[in-house]
Amino acid sequence: MLRRLSWVCSLLFLTSTSIINYPTPTFAARQLIDVDLYEFKNYRNILSDRDLKLKELEIQKQRELELEQERLRQEELERQRLAEIEANRVVTYNPYNLLEPSNITREEAYIMLEGTALQTLSNAYVYMEELYGVNAIYLMSLSAEESGWGRSQLAITHNNIGGIKSSNGWMYFSDWGECLDYKARLLKNQYLSENGDYFNGYSIWNVNIKYCEQNTWADNINSIAYGLLNKIN
Repeated sequence: MLRRLSWVCSLLFLTSTSIINYPTPTFAARQLIDVDLYEFKNYRNILSDRDLKLKELEIQKQRELELEQERLRQEELERQRLAEIEANRVVTYNPYNLLEPSNITREEAYIMLEGTALQTLSNAYVYMEELYGVNAIYLMSLSAEESGWGRSQLAITHNNIGGIKSSNGWMYFSDWGECLDYKARLLKNQYLSENGDYFNGYSIWNVNIKYCEQNTWADNINSIAYGLLNKIN
C-alpha cells in the first residue's frame, strides 16, 4: 500500500515538473497560433453574417408572402364587389328621365347595335353616358332615328348622325365619334340641364317640344329603344 502511494506521488511530481518546464512557444509558433485564431474568428464572423442574411431573406420572403396574400384578398373583395354590382344591375331606359343611367355594358351595347352601321360606336355610346350622364340607349335610338342607322346621305357625306344644323346649314364632322360627342354634350347642357337654353324637363316628350317639331319624334325613338332592349333581354 505504501509502495503504491509512493509511486503515485512520484508520478504526480514528474508530471507537474514536466508541465512547469514545458518550453514556451517560439515566435513562429505564436504567429501560427495568431493566424489560426484570426481565421477562426473570421470564419465565425462569416457564419454569423450568413445566418443574418438567411434571416433577412426569411423575413423578406415572409413579407412578400403577406403582400401576395393581401393582394389576393383585395382581388377577391373586388370580384365580390363587381359580382354584387352585376347581380343588382338593371338595364334601364326611362323615357320619363333621360338622365337615368342605362347601366348597359359595352358588350351589351355591341349586341344591341349588331347588324347596323352604328355598331362601330357601341363603346362610344356607353362612354357618352359615363361622361355626360345621358342615357346610352336614348343616344343610340336618337342616332338611329336621325341617321337611318348610319345609312343616311347626311351621315355619309357629313359624318352627321344627329341631324345637327348650324346657321350655315348642316354641320360637318370629322367622324361619327365627334358628332356623337357634340350631340350628347348639347343634349346635356342645353336640353337636360335646368340652366340650359332649351330646358323643358327631363322626359323625352319634354325634349321633343324644344328639339323637334315632329309630334311622332319621341314615340319613334321610344319604339327603337324598346327594340334595342329586346335584343339583350
